[in-house]
Parts: sequence; structure tokens; C-alpha cells
Amino acid sequence: MTPPSPQDGLILRDIHLPPGPDWWPPAWGWWVLLAVGMALLAWFGPWLWRQFQLKRQRRQLLALLGQLERSGATVRGPEFLAQISQLLRRIALTRYPHQDVAPLSGTDWLRFLDVSGGGGRFERGAGRVLAEGPYRPELTEPLDTSALVMLVREWIDANTGGRRGA
Repeated sequence: MTPPSPQDGLILRDIHLPPGPDWWPPAWGWWVLLAVGMALLAWFGPWLWRQFQLKRQRRQLLALLGQLERSGATVRGPEFLAQISQLLRRIALTRYPHQDVAPLSGTDWLRFLDVSGGGGRFERGAGRVLAEGPYRPELTEPLDTSALVMLVREWIDANTGGRRGA
């Protein structure tokens, strides 16, 4: 007897691979990744949202300050200072307790502005005109509008999450 040859009666079939894994339910690693992602979102989400709101508020306030600066060429003296002071007070009332900010005026107001981001330049610098300037009919000294606007811009940055100390 001769051994059978490979062509004799040997029926070959193609290799059939098993079907691929289903996409649902996902493997346990994907569930862990989803849980960690949700925990991070729950933890950092409110912080990220607050940062977004602060940056948006900062842009709006700086745009309003820019409008006041441009109108400073036409609105002179006490009127301009009153508008700047109102802007600062509105910001302070949204960022600090009402009972701490609302009753302040004069040098107490300037001291608060220095402590909250002015670095001493409201009492001893360009911001000192805000103590009495808005309430006078005419200014007794020349107004350095650009220095005042720069100081207010830096105070807004310090109180709305912008550059600190810039």
C-alpha cells in the first residue's frame, strides 16, 4: 500500500477567523477611564467654569475702561474721575463683601484699593485724585489720565484673575 498523497481525498478549507469582539459592552479598562474622566470633570469643572467667567468679565471691564479712556478726551476732570470711581466701586462690590466696600470713601476707599491690588499707588500715586476729585467742581492739579487708567487696568487685572503684578 502506498501512502496517500496530499492531493488524494484531502479536502482543504480556508481558515475562518472568529468574529471580532463587540463594541458593547466595553472592556473594564474603558469603564475605569470613564469613571476617572468624570471624577476629574466634576472636580475641575467648576474651577474651569469660574476661570472662563473671570476672563470674560475681565475682557468686558477692560473694554469699558477703554471706552472711558477714549471719552476722557472729551469728558474732563471730575466727570471722568467719577466714572472711573464708579467702575472701581462696581467691581469691588461684586468681588468683596458689600458691608466692607459700600461705606468706604476718601482715604479709606483709596486704602482699600491699595490693599486689594493697587500696591500703594492709589494713596500715594496717580490714584490719589479719586479721593476728592470726583466731588470738586474743578480739579486743582492736572490730571494724568494715562497713569490713572494704567493703574485702574492693573487693579482690574489683579481682581479678575489677570496678570498679577504686571
